Amino acid sequence: MNPSPPLRYDPEQLPLHELQLPDPITWWPPAPLWWLLLALLLGGGVLLWLLFGRLRSGWRPLLHRRRLRHRALAQLHQLAQEYHHHGDAASYVRQLSILLRRTALALAPRRQVAGLTGEAWLAFLDQPLAATPEQGGFCHGVGRVLLEAPYNPHCTPDVPALAALAEVWVEAASRSDFSPTSQCATPPEGARSLA
Repeated sequence: MNPSPPLRYDPEQLPLHELQLPDPITWWPPAPLWWLLLALLLGGGVLLWLLFGRLRSGWRPLLHRRRLRHRALAQLHQLAQEYHHHGDAASYVRQLSILLRRTALALAPRRQVAGLTGEAWLAFLDQPLAATPEQGGFCHGVGRVLLEAPYNPHCTPDVPALAALAEVWVEAASRSDFSPTSQCATPPEGARSLA
């Protein structure tokens, strides 16, 4: 078999056209999956914004109570230092009463706290405390001096016990919700009295 001679074509005579390249790919309009991804991202962003706003509004009272507790405790320690420096128990009791009132006004509704005096004020202060028979709280324990000291110049309060009770109250009050009470309950058996 004879090999056939190679064919020679003249490229000028061939009926070929130039290569037609496709148009460049544009970025608009995007493919359907890009639209879906955009919708998911926007929806997720809106959900996160709503959730974060809801959580933030839920955190505000907690952060407020925490800051308030830290400030009140710092002022309690400052009062104790002033008492140790000057030794004026009457001034200590007066300043402690003011501090407790301001703290209560910041933690509870104003209309619930502002008008409280006497036994009702002590009952309000006892609400967040789990008064043990040894302490007696404010109504029947060392806290009762808040009522007696302004009118009795010979009153000698137990300042360390009163300071400890006030510190426990600030800690407990910053973690509790208050409900209205009007009077001190009867003292528990074995509770200490100041009389």
